[in-house]
Amino acid sequence: MARKARSYTGNPPEGEGDMWVKHPLLLRAEDGTKWALYIADRNTPWPRLKLCAVGWAKNKGNYWLAWSHSKARFVRSREAGLLHQHRPDLYAALESRLQRESIGL
Repeated sequence: MARKARSYTGNPPEGEGDMWVKHPLLLRAEDGTKWALYIADRNTPWPRLKLCAVGWAKNKGNYWLAWSHSKARFVRSREAGLLHQHRPDLYAALESRLQRESIGL
């Protein structure tokens, strides 16, 4: 019998008002799940990002990422690899937006 995928809810980062800032960008994955983006450490070479499901998402509801300004790509990490592996559409959409618009980073 096939195992049913678990669902998780996104959790906005702690300290949103101080260190973390919610960005107005709202992404939608191919499965219809909406995702919100939070940013911290904007003035560093590698700002931290947290991608959170708005509501429930299959397999994983949060992704902790970092962005490299100098290379214009995600910093290699386990979380970035999981996002690319399980949600390639979301990975590509977010990477494209970050490269194209420097969305407040």
